[in-house]
Amino acid sequence: MVHKDLDYYRWWLMCKARADKDEEKDFVLQSYTDDLESSSAYQSDALVNGEPQPMVATRKSTKKCQVTLSPDGNIHIGDLVYVFNEYWICVELYIDEYGMKYGVLWMCNQIFHYQDHNLKEISKYAILDDGSYTSGNDKPILVTDNSFRCYISLDDESRALFIDKRLAIGVIYDSNGAPILEVGKIKWIDMKSRNFGEGSHLMLFGINDDAYNPEADNLEKLICDYRAATGEETSTPDESTGGTITIDGRASMRIGSGRTYSAKVVGVDGTTIASPENLLWEVVSDVQGITIQPLGSTCFVSVKEDDNLSGERFTLRCLSQDGSYAPGELEVEVM
Repeated sequence: MVHKDLDYYRWWLMCKARADKDEEKDFVLQSYTDDLESSSAYQSDALVNGEPQPMVATRKSTKKCQVTLSPDGNIHIGDLVYVFNEYWICVELYIDEYGMKYGVLWMCNQIFHYQDHNLKEISKYAILDDGSYTSGNDKPILVTDNSFRCYISLDDESRALFIDKRLAIGVIYDSNGAPILEVGKIKWIDMKSRNFGEGSHLMLFGINDDAYNPEADNLEKLICDYRAATGEETSTPDESTGGTITIDGRASMRIGSGRTYSAKVVGVDGTTIASPENLLWEVVSDVQGITIQPLGSTCFVSVKEDDNLSGERFTLRCLSQDGSYAPGELEVEVM
């Protein structure tokens, strides 16, 4: 009987300790919440991904600030934040033992304009880092190879970015004083290393300088490799077509080289139909020296060894013989 009473007593002490801990936590959270709302740094009109989200924000430098949110606050790494009349991207976030959220924001200094695979025009706030963000020094760092790291929110729109895609950084002027685009080309993409915790969605990629192409780049829209939409690209395949063909492969080839491209079908429900049958491949271009060797769902494309082909473009098209799938196209540039 004594042992049973002792067990009850231990259980009572454990429950009381838990209750005291929960009470302490609730007290601290309520105190924090009251302090946040009464703080002079409290930003009641702040937005996260376009939705109202009050927070305490403190500027730490020209391009960085720290934010504090209560446990019920909604913010993740990769979110686009509007505060201090500027747009920022959350690059760091941690939650303490009481559930309070502490984040680090970097100011956006770039808006990338580009088209997705359906030729929809997209504008995305981004960070173009010359090294001063990551070094902790606000002063610009000399970049000798015109290489930059870029940060952008990872979502369906940014998934349209791929290696070798060209992006306009801004407008500059040539030796004759004519406006041209300052262009960068994506060299690598990282969708993992800067994401920590549930809900993180930050995309990092590197760009190097590239040449402006007045025949392909739209100076007014700030879009490289611009293609006017005809209306067919954005149409949704109906049930009779069964899906849309997409072509996988790099959008560039070197003179005298060959590359294999593969096709797949994305169904109306968003699922992928692997290795579709009865496909036709063709090259849509007036460029001479481009040959193809179709083999079912893959196609080997080769470019003739001819320096005059540099800068030329051709369209690789894949069609379904029986018309069961909507056709797919991929524009390829000869380097």
